[in-house]
Amino acid sequence: MNWIIPLDAIALLSILVASFFLWNSRFAKHYKEARFALFLLLILYFFQGTSSILERSGITSSLKVVKAYLGLMLPMVLFFAVYALLKEQSEIKLNMYRSLVSLNEDIIYFIDSNYLYCSVNEAFLSAHGKKHDEVIGCSVAEIVGKNTFESKLKAHFDLCLSGEMIKFQEVFNYSSLGLREMDVIFHPVRGKSDLITGVVVSCRDIAEHNLRELTLKDKEERFHTLFDGMTDGIAVCKAVEKGTDFVFKDINRAAQEMDGVLRDEVIGRKLTEVFPGVKKSGVLDVMCRVWKTGNTGNCIETHYNGDDIAFWRKNTVYKLPSGEVVAVYSDETLIRHSVEALRRSEKRYRTLVETMVHGVHEIDISGITVFANSAYHRILGYENGELIGRSMFFNQDPDVSNSLMEYIESRIQQKSKPKPWFGKACKKDGTLIDIQADWNYRLSDRSEITGFISIVTDISQRVKNERALKTEHSRFVAIMDSLEALVFVSDMDTHEILFANKKIRKQSGEVTGGVCWQNLRRGQTAPCSLCAIPLLLDANGKPEEPHIWEFMNPVENRWYQSSDQAISWPDGRIVHLGIATDITQRKLAEDALLVESQRLTNIIDGANAGTWQWNVQTGELTINDRW
Repeated sequence: MNWIIPLDAIALLSILVASFFLWNSRFAKHYKEARFALFLLLILYFFQGTSSILERSGITSSLKVVKAYLGLMLPMVLFFAVYALLKEQSEIKLNMYRSLVSLNEDIIYFIDSNYLYCSVNEAFLSAHGKKHDEVIGCSVAEIVGKNTFESKLKAHFDLCLSGEMIKFQEVFNYSSLGLREMDVIFHPVRGKSDLITGVVVSCRDIAEHNLRELTLKDKEERFHTLFDGMTDGIAVCKAVEKGTDFVFKDINRAAQEMDGVLRDEVIGRKLTEVFPGVKKSGVLDVMCRVWKTGNTGNCIETHYNGDDIAFWRKNTVYKLPSGEVVAVYSDETLIRHSVEALRRSEKRYRTLVETMVHGVHEIDISGITVFANSAYHRILGYENGELIGRSMFFNQDPDVSNSLMEYIESRIQQKSKPKPWFGKACKKDGTLIDIQADWNYRLSDRSEITGFISIVTDISQRVKNERALKTEHSRFVAIMDSLEALVFVSDMDTHEILFANKKIRKQSGEVTGGVCWQNLRRGQTAPCSLCAIPLLLDANGKPEEPHIWEFMNPVENRWYQSSDQAISWPDGRIVHLGIATDITQRKLAEDALLVESQRLTNIIDGANAGTWQWNVQTGELTINDRW
């Protein structure tokens, strides 16, 4: 009975050990042998336990023999279970090493002490154009040729088998690669008792290796060219102090220009040392978070305010596989200042627009009001904002709306040059007013018409004044045309005839628009020498009293009395008004009277009597010598 407990303990311990190896995370998925061994252990333990129960119950036969046998078998089963696990693990590691060797681009092979190939990688098979079973077990001389083996390899093999590691360069002729200069390494392989059992050979193509190095160098140069050529600033940093600060590893040219620093001055220095205000800007927090989580972080707009510099940045931060943190940022300072300037400008613009006495009206292509200032609402009698979103034809007279719609459609089709539009508009209370719209197209970035913008002016009073002025002008024309005098109006600078009455038109034709001295004094080549215009204005440019004078027209051989004065014209100009009355008959009567008077004087002077004459108009008394 004394040996029953040890056997039970051994069986239980064996089960626990096998279970550990079986369900350990590194072995539980693959080792069928261990599972089978554990199953046998459970059966054996079952028999062991059963025999113990029978013996305690007094049922004995050859149980001692069986238990002794089982006690011997338990350690053996445990040994085989552990052996299966270790063997499987070794095979996995061996397969892993074989995969690594096979994936290597260098030519790698293993030969034993008899110069026979024991293992080769895929690069070896590809270089020689052989299959695996065509190489393994063959001698080196059979694969590379006896001459190559004897002259280039055997001496090195022998030295390596003696325990030396050999490095040399040699040219080999491969069936698939042709002649290649190889960098060769022979490494001895030692077995039990430190005995050398073979040689591992590694051959690297020197030209291809150099080409890869040149390619890598070229890629690095291109990367740095791209790195320094980018318009965005780039800073590569390494985390220090457990990710609470960063040290500059590199910055590109754009970053130097943006931040006003030099690469040599910042490389190796801490971020917080170079830019003390980085903590307040929030960028440092983002970099710390990215370094810890590996997730890309963004700072949409960051304001940095240091001791002597202040700027706005837009940052994107990400983590490299090497653990370094990269910050890519653009300078938003100019944009920010532009936006602020635009906001101020827009504020001034809105203030100006809202204080204008003229209406500002903006519509889209369908005629919907998208903007209207307070003056526009006031002109049409609406509360401010009441017309936004409504059609421009809202509450308008149908005839006016149709006319305006046709006008807009024709402008869109013809894309003609904007000209002021004059028409009527209906106010909220139904009153019709006259308006003037000075408009222009609203264009998209592709120069497509998207609407119209107009400055609207209420010209009702102006239209009323113009009508009154036209009426007054018509009355003036009628009066002037009814006169027997010659009446004309001319510009005081250009002498252009602005008006000529009926008598002048009948006498000289349609002269309006012509030059006065060319049309009223035919044959002249220059302004009249007796022109009264210089006498019509005082030193301050104000109209003087009318200038009345008489002259004889030598072309017509008639006398005229001219009244010239400066007057205001409807367009605001000071113009010359000339009124010439034909006084030829009066002049003839005066001359006849003068002749008759002279005749009577002569008669009286010839008579022998005293005479006197009293002018009742002047009170002058005239007597002759005889009186």
